[in-house]
Amino acid sequence: MAWTLGLFREHGLSLCRINQGSLTDEVERQYPRQWRYVRLLGSCRSTLCIANVADHEVAIWDPIFDRHSVLPPDAEIPHGLIPHGLSLSVYGFGYDECNAKFVLLRVVQTLRRPIVSEVSIYKSEANVWRWLRGMPYFLVEPGRMGVYLRSRLHWIMRREWVRNSAKVLVAFDIHTKSFVEVDQPNVIDNRLRMDLAVLEEHLCLTVYRELGVVNVWIMREYGLNQPWICCSRYVTTGGVSDLSGHWLTPRMVAKFWWKWAVRLRLLVVTIYVPKTSSTI
Repeated sequence: MAWTLGLFREHGLSLCRINQGSLTDEVERQYPRQWRYVRLLGSCRSTLCIANVADHEVAIWDPIFDRHSVLPPDAEIPHGLIPHGLSLSVYGFGYDECNAKFVLLRVVQTLRRPIVSEVSIYKSEANVWRWLRGMPYFLVEPGRMGVYLRSRLHWIMRREWVRNSAKVLVAFDIHTKSFVEVDQPNVIDNRLRMDLAVLEEHLCLTVYRELGVVNVWIMREYGLNQPWICCSRYVTTGGVSDLSGHWLTPRMVAKFWWKWAVRLRLLVVTIYVPKTSSTI
């Protein structure tokens, strides 16, 4: 496999080929439409979904072949329920296997009572946003984007809008356009801080226990009621609070993770270059 290491910068993405452990052939890719300070919304099949921080435009971007598609504004979504400036939003970027097209889910939720949520979906096949009904769950962190696996987008959420209440693992099914719950390990305290990822096509759950102790759980056979296995336990020094991130499967051909080095947190992206180009 030919792998390329990428680093997000102010004006673009730096791509370096990995050859026998060394970085070679550095290439700079400017962000679409000369954007600056982009926000990463997700990755799938060597393709990134990014947003321009300045004007909130969203694009599906293939940095290897340097092509992109800017999404239309979500004008069809009834925003009257969500007061401007009093909400948080998360995204989930995935792939519709049946139609061979990318999908972006957007969840917006108010920050004050009464809590109201709006869910909308974009499909590149039709190039339009569609409004869906709300959801019976509450977002935990605004910066945690959805994790894609097996035609589902996954989040850690809550059933109640109560601080330190129990968290649930929620999956949005791209085909049925509905939310379902996935069982968590039954031995963990689900009030603790948790993160989701995908590692080698397995759902991965990182649980942050007491200061400096991190447990990593793997669901070997994906399903709503499948068991989890605790595959590793980290004991860190200095109280590192976040060691996880987004590991996406080789099938999705892109990996994202939070890398700690010299106490600096860097967002790094590794992109697999497929033999055939993908279609946006």
